[in-house]
Amino acid sequence: MTMPALISGHNKSVVETRLKRIDSVLNSALKLAEKDYAEPQNWEAVSSPQVIKTFFMPYLPGSKFISEANLKYYTIYTSDGSSSFLLNGGYSSGFQMKTGEIIKVNGAGLDKEFQIGIILKPNKNNKYISGKDYFVLYMDRTKGVVDVKPWAAHWNVSCNSDRNTVLSQCKSSSGHSALCTLLIECNGWKIPDDYPIRF
Repeated sequence: MTMPALISGHNKSVVETRLKRIDSVLNSALKLAEKDYAEPQNWEAVSSPQVIKTFFMPYLPGSKFISEANLKYYTIYTSDGSSSFLLNGGYSSGFQMKTGEIIKVNGAGLDKEFQIGIILKPNKNNKYISGKDYFVLYMDRTKGVVDVKPWAAHWNVSCNSDRNTVLSQCKSSSGHSALCTLLIECNGWKIPDDYPIRF
């Protein structure tokens, strides 16, 4: 096996391991919050900082708050670099876990759902590729149970949806990294062979 192939395989393994762990850790943290604050649809969610400091950070020891002002320095790009957006979206704060991952919680629509953006491994230039360095999960608060899952479920996209469409959207849109997350989750948290973004 060539050195580039070994490096690519290692990078994929890191993403798979971290993404699966983050999904598990966030579900566990929010279930602890549920014990303290009852069912999620009853949680008072006024702002992104309040949500982070109330429902996430107390259950994730060692995490550090990141303000909206500082989160704007993180830029997410499509795999071809043709478009991008700022991580804070103009209204979101976040936190860094003790294991290094940066988590953003959307400030809009908090009455119904939490959109959770994840940078798996921060770098020096703060530029990240959607579906490679950045992934999206969410929790629908109207369901009455804690269930953090790929954001694609928000659009009623599932493992049974048209695979070619999901592959295309994963590759072409910075905003559709949720579909990249879905591809990995549907493959047992392993990056599939036909994954459209190179590592």
